[in-house]
Amino acid sequence: MILLSSGVKGVMSSGNVAEHSGGQFSSLRVAAQQLQRIDEGTRNGYIIGYMPSKPELDGKYRDIKVTVNRKDVTVVYRRGYTAAVEPDHLDAREVFTRQRLRDAAAAASDLNDIELKVQTSAVPGTSPAMRVDLNIDITKLPLSEKNGKWEGELDVLILCGDKKSEVVCRLDQRMTLSMSQARLDQAKVSGVPYSTTIPFTGQPTLVKVIVYHFESDRIGVFTKELK
Repeated sequence: MILLSSGVKGVMSSGNVAEHSGGQFSSLRVAAQQLQRIDEGTRNGYIIGYMPSKPELDGKYRDIKVTVNRKDVTVVYRRGYTAAVEPDHLDAREVFTRQRLRDAAAAASDLNDIELKVQTSAVPGTSPAMRVDLNIDITKLPLSEKNGKWEGELDVLILCGDKKSEVVCRLDQRMTLSMSQARLDQAKVSGVPYSTTIPFTGQPTLVKVIVYHFESDRIGVFTKELK
C-alpha cells in the first residue's frame, strides 16, 4: 500500500497508483503476457496538450480527464499534475546517501564494512547531553590525493533511542578528511578520532552510530546499550 502526497488523497493500491500515473499494473500476469501487453499498448499513441484555464503555479493538484469517441478502447493517461515550478535537479549522491543511512538506521544488526569504536559518557550540566567519542577505521577507504593531501568525506549519523524506541537525540554531519601522507599513515594504524556532544530529551537507553563513505559504498554501524 502506498500513501500518495502529490494531491491524490488516501491510501491506494498499486493498481490505482499505476492508473493515476498513466501506467499499467501487471502483478497478476507472467512476464511474457505483460511484455506482449506493453508491445501492443505502445504500437500506436497520441500526443495531446492543452492550456490550463489557471496558468498560475499555485502548487495545487489539478485533475485531468481524457475521453474519446471510439468504442471498446482503454484510455491510459496521467490523471493529474501539481501546478508548481519544476524542482531543482536532484543530487544523486545526496539521495543515495540519505537512503543508505535510513536503511542502516533501521537495520537490526551492526555492520563492519567500516569498523567503529564508540565510547559514550554523560555531560554534567543543567541540560541533559551525551558525549560520543568515535574512532573510525579508514584502512579500507580509498581517499583521493590532491595537492599533497589525502581527502575524502564521511557521513556520520548518531541516533539515541529510549525504551519505547523513540528517537530522543540525533546528529547528522558530513566529516571532511584532509591529511598529509604522514597523518594518513598514522590514521591507518590508530584510526580517525571524532568527538561530539549531543543534547537529548527523555531517557536514552541505546545509541546507534552510522558512518558511511559514498565513493566506496562502505558503511559501519555500531549499536550500544546505555546503562
